[in-house]
Amino acid sequence: MKSLLAAAAFVAVALTTSIASAASLGIVGGNNFVLNSGFDLNATTGLSAGDTVKRWTRNNEAGGGILTGAPTTLKFTYLGSEAAHFNSFVDTSSGHDVLFDNENSSVYDMATSWVTSDGLLGFEFETEYRVCFFIFCKDVKKEAENDGDIDRGLSIALFQDTDGSLIALFGDGSGDSDMDDMAVRISVVPVPAALPLFGAALLGMGFLARRRKQKAALQA
Repeated sequence: MKSLLAAAAFVAVALTTSIASAASLGIVGGNNFVLNSGFDLNATTGLSAGDTVKRWTRNNEAGGGILTGAPTTLKFTYLGSEAAHFNSFVDTSSGHDVLFDNENSSVYDMATSWVTSDGLLGFEFETEYRVCFFIFCKDVKKEAENDGDIDRGLSIALFQDTDGSLIALFGDGSGDSDMDDMAVRISVVPVPAALPLFGAALLGMGFLARRRKQKAALQA
C-alpha cells in the first residue's frame, strides 16, 4: 500500500514538474542591430548603447519571438516609452487586447495571458500620430506585428535576457532609430514550487480513500 502511494506521488511530482518547467521563450531570425547613444530606457531594461539586439523592419519580417512548451501563462511588464507619438502594446494571441500605452500605463505595470499553443508570440506594437499638410491634417495609425506585417518606418527588436525572458523594443518611425519608443518584458510565469507537491498529496489522499472504500465494501 505504502509503496503504491509513494510511486503515485513520485509520478505526479515528476509529471507536474516537467510540465511546469517545459515552457521557454526564444528568438528566431532577425538582423543584428547595435543600440545607439539615443537609447534612453537603460534603467528599466538593463540595456544600454552598444548592446546588440535582433531587429525586424518592413524588409525582413520573417521570424520573431517564439514560445515552446505551451500551454503556459505569459507575463508582460511595461518598461516605459521615450516617444512623442501615442504608442501601444497589444496582445493578439486571443483577440486584440491593448495591454499598455505610453499615456496611461506606468513603468512596471503588468498583465498576463494564457497561451495554449507553441509558436511565434502573438503581440504587436501600434503607433498613432497626426500629420498636417498645409491646410489639412490627418490621423495616422501604423502597426508592427511579431512575425507579421510591419508598416513602413516601424521596427521591432528583441533581446533575450539571462533569466530567459524577452525584452521587446519598438521603433515608431518618428525620425530616430534608437528603439526606445516602447519596451515590454515578456516572461513565462513559473508554477509555484509547492504546487507539484500539493498535487501529489491530493492524488495520494484520493487513492488512499478509494482503497479504504474498497476494503470496507469487502468486509461488509
